[in-house]
Amino acid sequence: MLARRLLVFLLPTLFAPVAGCIELQQALQGGSGDSSGEGPHTPTNDTEPDEQPGSEVPVVRLSISNPAPQVNEEVLLTCSVVNGDTGGVTFDFQPTDGRLFVNHTMGTATFIVEQADIGVAFAFTCTATTMDGASQPSNEQLIVPTP
Repeated sequence: MLARRLLVFLLPTLFAPVAGCIELQQALQGGSGDSSGEGPHTPTNDTEPDEQPGSEVPVVRLSISNPAPQVNEEVLLTCSVVNGDTGGVTFDFQPTDGRLFVNHTMGTATFIVEQADIGVAFAFTCTATTMDGASQPSNEQLIVPTP
């Protein structure tokens, strides 16, 4: 019984120096001071975007084949990425009113002029989306059908 009391009394005094050595070692290594054994803590800044080197949101430019088409003429709209890689890009055209026939992977759309379109101005823009994000809308292009 005396040995048990002695052991209970001596155990904390035997292990205290070991715990102190661990804390000292972590302090010298720039650790956080806890004894979790996970190594030094590196602070993170969650306000900066988590971008990989070379990754960037696309920038796009819209061009059209003819700004003043005639009735039944097809106008080709082409959305092009002007920066970075074009792999994995999905294109969209605005407005989405059903007048355009869009190829979302090629970045092209076709507008077919109808008789009722004569003299009406149609404004179009495009955007591109990659895994890095979506572009701002492109430059605006006007199509004004003529007789």
